[in-house]
Amino acid sequence: MLLALALTGFCALVTALPTPVTRYDGHKVIRMVAKTQEELEKIRSFIHAEEERGLDVWANPKGVGGFADIRLPAHQVESTLKKLSDDGLKHKTLIDDLQK
Repeated sequence: MLLALALTGFCALVTALPTPVTRYDGHKVIRMVAKTQEELEKIRSFIHAEEERGLDVWANPKGVGGFADIRLPAHQVESTLKKLSDDGLKHKTLIDDLQK
């Protein structure tokens, strides 16, 4: 009985603790549109490589004419946009600062 009471008290305490809040200051969401088969393959290749680095892909292009939406963490924005430029991949910014 005492054990059950202690467990109940512990569970109540744990559920009452505040949950850490995730902040998205400086995170961007970009969109890339695959206008040709070559662009589609480049976008898919880029996504595959960047998912290894932890980029958050919100939408994958389904085919030519499709789009990819990707969330870029603040600390990866500059390097990722440079890589896109170097690879000749165009993008547009959907959300400039996800936290706002």
